[in-house]
Amino acid sequence: VNRINRTIQAAPRRRGGLPAIALGAIGLAAVAACIVLFILLTRTSEATGTVQSASWERTIPIEALVPVEYKDWLDEVPTGADLLGCTEEVRSVQDSPASNSVEVCGTPYTVDSGSGFGEVVQDCQYEVYDQFCEFTVEEWAEVEVATLSGEGYSPAWPEPQLVEGQRLGEEREESFTIVFLSNGETYIYTTSDFSLFQQAAIGSEWTLDINTFGGVVSIEQ
Repeated sequence: VNRINRTIQAAPRRRGGLPAIALGAIGLAAVAACIVLFILLTRTSEATGTVQSASWERTIPIEALVPVEYKDWLDEVPTGADLLGCTEEVRSVQDSPASNSVEVCGTPYTVDSGSGFGEVVQDCQYEVYDQFCEFTVEEWAEVEVATLSGEGYSPAWPEPQLVEGQRLGEEREESFTIVFLSNGETYIYTTSDFSLFQQAAIGSEWTLDINTFGGVVSIEQ
């Protein structure tokens, strides 16, 4: 067992920096900006819009077995993993010596022994080292995304040609876009609600809920 003496010194006090009042003012300004932005995003007005066009997009992830890198203690590395390398690192600290441990002691200090004389003592602990490793295991991960898009109200899912070792992922996504015309202005509304999308026929009129930035928050017929 090796013994190492370490002396911990207090970090020098940093000088300068912004005074507390300035930091408080900056914090208040940031909070005020967030409140204003929230108000602008939530404040809406209504307008009547006519559907001009409709489009859709659907995506399916394509997955394959690829090596994914992890780090863990040697005894936690799963069976079959490809070990890339290990280094010795402190895994635990304890009061008693152990195999592959290093004794680490603080700065000696004096305590009153009760007899009128000071006794020099030193607090020590043991850092226990172990092998911390990098390794890879093969996992299913997204390597590509198949996308299909089109106009109208008959969306379809892409049918990608898979190669050996690939499979279709489960996290499918779909997005439907409706373009409205209101008072000479064009507004775009995007939703994942297929039922709502099908109802928005070309030429139909809807009530648009529009925020301060011209974005359509919701639509209602």
